[in-house]
Amino acid sequence: MSRWMVLLALLAVAAPRAYALPECYHTLDEIDQFLTDLQADHPDYIHIDSVGHSQRENLPIYLVRVSDNAAVRQDRPATLLIGQIHAEEVLGIEVTLRAIEELVTNPAPRFRQWRNNLEMYFIPTMNPEGLRVVHGEGDDLVHGADSTYRKNKRDNIGDGIFRYQLGRGGDTSGVDLNRNFDINFFHGDTLFHHLDETEVFDYYRGPGPFSEPETRAIRAVFHEINPLFSVTYHSSRSGNFSEKAYYPWDWGNDGERLAPDQAVLDDIAQGFAEQIPRLSGQGNYEFLRSAGRNGKMHDWAYAEGGWVNLQAEIGSTNIFPPADVMNQVVEDNLNGVYYLFDRAMASPDLETASGDLKITVTDPDGLPLVAEVFLPDYHDGYLKPRMTDPLFGVHRRPLMPGNHTVITRAYGYLPDTSVVNIGDHFETPVAVTLQPLTRHNVSVLVRDGDQPLPAVIVVHRALGVDTLEVPGGTLHASWPEGEFTLEVWAEGYIPKVLTFDLGEAREVWAFMVAPESVQDEDFEAPLSGAWIQDGEIPWGRSGLYVHEGTYALNSAPDEFLPPDAEGSIQVEYDIPAGSESLVLTGWCAFELEPDDDFGTVEVRFDQGSWMVLDTLNGFAGWHRFIYDLHEGAAGASTVAFRWSVSTDPTDGDRGLFLDDLALLAASQYLSTPGEEAAVPLRWALRSAYPNPFNPVTTLRFEVPVRARVRIALFDILGRRVLTALDRDIAPGEHRLALRLDTLPSGMYFVKMSAPEFHAVRKIVLLK
Repeated sequence: MSRWMVLLALLAVAAPRAYALPECYHTLDEIDQFLTDLQADHPDYIHIDSVGHSQRENLPIYLVRVSDNAAVRQDRPATLLIGQIHAEEVLGIEVTLRAIEELVTNPAPRFRQWRNNLEMYFIPTMNPEGLRVVHGEGDDLVHGADSTYRKNKRDNIGDGIFRYQLGRGGDTSGVDLNRNFDINFFHGDTLFHHLDETEVFDYYRGPGPFSEPETRAIRAVFHEINPLFSVTYHSSRSGNFSEKAYYPWDWGNDGERLAPDQAVLDDIAQGFAEQIPRLSGQGNYEFLRSAGRNGKMHDWAYAEGGWVNLQAEIGSTNIFPPADVMNQVVEDNLNGVYYLFDRAMASPDLETASGDLKITVTDPDGLPLVAEVFLPDYHDGYLKPRMTDPLFGVHRRPLMPGNHTVITRAYGYLPDTSVVNIGDHFETPVAVTLQPLTRHNVSVLVRDGDQPLPAVIVVHRALGVDTLEVPGGTLHASWPEGEFTLEVWAEGYIPKVLTFDLGEAREVWAFMVAPESVQDEDFEAPLSGAWIQDGEIPWGRSGLYVHEGTYALNSAPDEFLPPDAEGSIQVEYDIPAGSESLVLTGWCAFELEPDDDFGTVEVRFDQGSWMVLDTLNGFAGWHRFIYDLHEGAAGASTVAFRWSVSTDPTDGDRGLFLDDLALLAASQYLSTPGEEAAVPLRWALRSAYPNPFNPVTTLRFEVPVRARVRIALFDILGRRVLTALDRDIAPGEHRLALRLDTLPSGMYFVKMSAPEFHAVRKIVLLK
């Protein structure tokens, strides 16, 4: 059949209505039987495993691995095809099954080469219960088959009834699985709505990110196999997105928020799309950067692990055409699949502008290490750390040709910095051996007088945070040398912050004091007149996202932050006379556009100057914070706190949330010579964190005696570009936030000067 005849056949069929699909499309039982038979005939080449289950019917989600020795994981580039995420979009299932069949049965050299050099993974459907709806299978389908159904079958009402209507929309049950990933989840297709009149239909994102077992299963698969390239198949019911390949990202479609790896993503998407002809025969598929922000898989995969995931919208306006057209769509799309296999294998015959990095990280004994592989030129705040896999210690990623700075780091090891030259058309292997840091025994003793206290200790250390339960009040551990900050929480006591450098075995004492005064705010009642607002961004109570109870405090409540705006809210408290211990605790969450929108926490005593306690950026769920203010409490009668948010000209996120605040005071602050964080015994200027950064980093420094301290910033030519601090500083450990959004990228030097001390640290600003 010619392509024009195919197109006429396609257009002759009306847009999707509510009827069972043509017999050429596999049902769920037929998929299972097809895979079982194929494995029985080719046991060496195909391995099938269940990686999760569906929301309502507990149906298995199958992961198929194809290689020359499929029963065993091997250190090879991995690819992944996901045939179906939306129930009605079944064409991708057929592409996936045909690809599996060809790979395990075709004796041609190119298929043998792929089997011998790749691990190829397939999930024919990640929405098995939705697939049953469009095929009319299930006792709860009171209206029969619904070939327009899109979601899984979550019971959103809670009455055990599957609620759906024939035709598009009106399906109260179910969650759109391609809106359920955690990146940009709350942007959704509408603003915050959860199962109300604007989002009960086809695009309901679910009650929360990864609320669905299907998306949790996919998350686990990506982390397990680390696919270099993957495709998720869709079909456009409207035809507006048909015959296109979407990939991360150009949110807003204005060129302002591009993915850091945009050049290599463009190269891969173009190479894939140009292999697939349109049904009309006029040209090939388009490749387009994704502009929407609504919890989609391809954006999540790139942000989560650097995994390149293409959203292939296959077919035309009829998303389940008759058999002859279906077969044409499948054959055409196999060209794109085979291109990705060649690209993953770094075939020298392939025309591509990019190459691949393969980095293997081991310890001195040759054992694989889980390590972060950080490329400072390809990073922004949306991206999570790129990690080696635990089985082989390997990380693979596509890169454009040229020299790349690669920093490899793991907790407990000295970092490695290398410059790697990547060529096109091939994989560049790099082996890194990380040297372990010396470890020391540490004992942390939490006491009320001489009585041990059950406690929770939050350990802030290099490259992470650990939360440890200490029911007996004493923690014994072996930690690598370096800087540690401990938050010590004991029920009924004022929490404490302890900071120390670990260079030898040591005991750290945390002597706890019960509060004598508690001033708290849970925001369940309307804000009192003590809360003062300023700026264009309003603050108020919101019930959409709370830590506990019904309400929390939110910047721009129930809205997204407006662009190019600022706003703050402050509150002042009386300090009980004679207080030596003073701590503000509470719960905080924030969604602030990485590298562009910022939150600031400030404090002042007795109407004096505001001092920065913390700078917030990026995304963080509800977490407890503690600000130890005992240095300023002595002799002060009032303390005020100010929370501010500022945005850039692009669209904002949900901003800053606060809940369950408490100002705790007591007439004692207990410190002993064994409590290392009470007053440092020497001058010190710590390393900035993060570093490199954009545009905010935090300096930490120690002052053993009251003195005038000056901290200034110099460029590489020795010119002073900023004086960040120049005043008397009390003894203690201090933090200073540097915000350098007005300075160009480059290397700078931080110089700390005092009458008895001078120190310099290097920092790198990367914009």
